[in-house]
Amino acid sequence: MTSSFSIIRYLREVLFDQQRPCFLLLDGEFRLLRLLGDADYYGYGDLVPGDDCRDALPVLIGLTAEEAIHLPMVETATGRAADLLLAPVAGKLGLLLTDASRERASRQVARQQANEVRLLHKEQQKLLLELRKARDELEIKHRRAEDASRMKSRFIASLSHELRTPLTGILGHAGLLTDPQGDVDAVSESVRVIESNANHLLSLVDNVLDQASLEMGQLVLHPVPLRPSAMCRDVQSMFGPLAKARGLEFRLHRRGSSSAWTEIDATRLRQVVINLVGNAIKYTDRGFVALILTWGQGRLEVGVSDSGPGIPASARERIFMPFHREQNAGGTRGTGLGLAISAQLVELMGGRLELENRPGGGSVFRFSVPAPAIVPAIRTKGVEDTSARRILLVDDSSDIRALYTRLLEKEGFEVDSAADEPEAWHRFEDKRPDLMIVDLYLAEWEGSGLVRRLRGRGYNGGIVSWSASSLREDRHCALDAGADAFLVKPVEPSVMSATLNEILRRGSGTAE
Repeated sequence: MTSSFSIIRYLREVLFDQQRPCFLLLDGEFRLLRLLGDADYYGYGDLVPGDDCRDALPVLIGLTAEEAIHLPMVETATGRAADLLLAPVAGKLGLLLTDASRERASRQVARQQANEVRLLHKEQQKLLLELRKARDELEIKHRRAEDASRMKSRFIASLSHELRTPLTGILGHAGLLTDPQGDVDAVSESVRVIESNANHLLSLVDNVLDQASLEMGQLVLHPVPLRPSAMCRDVQSMFGPLAKARGLEFRLHRRGSSSAWTEIDATRLRQVVINLVGNAIKYTDRGFVALILTWGQGRLEVGVSDSGPGIPASARERIFMPFHREQNAGGTRGTGLGLAISAQLVELMGGRLELENRPGGGSVFRFSVPAPAIVPAIRTKGVEDTSARRILLVDDSSDIRALYTRLLEKEGFEVDSAADEPEAWHRFEDKRPDLMIVDLYLAEWEGSGLVRRLRGRGYNGGIVSWSASSLREDRHCALDAGADAFLVKPVEPSVMSATLNEILRRGSGTAE
């Protein structure tokens, strides 16, 4: 009996400690009649009989207790949560408060956990969207990489064909030239075929090198004075006969002053125009090809129109990609780099190469680039000093030394040559040349080092540095070493002669 009583008392103490009950007996006007339990716990220990409990518990305002009313989670004066049970008791009102702090804390934890779950869900959804986006982007990049790989594979196969075809013609006709029985007409035809195929090979190499330079950001512009009308005449004389041979009409429309000058990279401008006109003639079977050039208000607008088959809308984006060639171009020569290089060159010059279909059939390529008007410097004509024309040519290729010695001698220069730096110094001390042509890369020496040492010893003559490389860093290396000009092999004899004469006219200034 004692043990049972002890257990009951223990349970009552535990229940009392956990629930912290507080009972308030009220009259019908909610005035306190009696207070039992732990009123201080809830902040109502100061209530005395007769106090209106609605002042301490505003939640009671407006309530009538005709039957039991349960109010959960009511905040008390101490900030604790309590469950309230208001019920009629023998004509009076009974108000029972039990502690709900743990339940409120539990609910707060549950709400916090629910909020965290919702936040985690949102983050998960966000991550999933980002992952899907990243996956889609990777798939696009993967497809582009595969397309690029396929195009490069086709490019390599095409380049192999493009290289072997002209080489076959060059080697075959070079063999015919060794025939002592060959007549003059056969020799002339062989020379023509060799020259044509050699120019084609040079175009292929230039395109590949230009694309590499553009991808590495090495290609830079070199503006020079240019008369647009003169460029138009050059293009017309170049392509007029070709168009006529294909049964096409070549039209030239020029708007603007015919004698004015502008400053622009003439080499790159010609490269773009020649590529566009050449493509138009290549892909047009009948009708016409037109070059439209408009110059005014500081801009040069160029358009190339043709009456060919046109380009499908689906291919307009791809044709400006490197190594891309349309299927219907299978019978034509090329590497698929021309338009890609042209578009990038136009962008370098400050414009944008655009394509549109021509009404009635055909295509129109257009671009507009800055071209400010200038007044070129007028040189005073005088008698050249023909005595200052001794040249020392330093190149490790015996074939190139022999070729350019003959070419420069035809231009009126006296030429001596050397294969390396030690021989160059020997020839230099012996001949004391007025001009030097130095290869940037000799077999075991750097040509830029030779140029730097020549300048260091007080040599004030003209120096032309040349190389088969067209990279910007090679050009800068040569000019920084002290060269007056930098040329890229192969150099046309007229260009070499003009460069050397210009250096002679102005002394040892720097030519870009």
